[in-house]
Amino acid sequence: MNKHVENTREQILNTLQILSECGLARITKDVILFFDKDTEILTWANHVSGRHNAGKAFTTLNQYVSIYETGAYHCIL
Repeated sequence: MNKHVENTREQILNTLQILSECGLARITKDVILFFDKDTEILTWANHVSGRHNAGKAFTTLNQYVSIYETGAYHCIL
């Protein structure tokens, strides 16, 4: 595994652990390492591809529902 990818993965895991231990994380997803030819990608399970957490509507209730329903998150606080 690329050292930069490994460090980033460890930082994500540490952050999720701290948020959980503090009682701030309601839902977390495991970090998944995906290989695509020469590229290593960190992602999470059950994600429907698309740009569900981007755009001007990011702060609307409908946007949050879309993020939740499509699994386009790593952690919900």
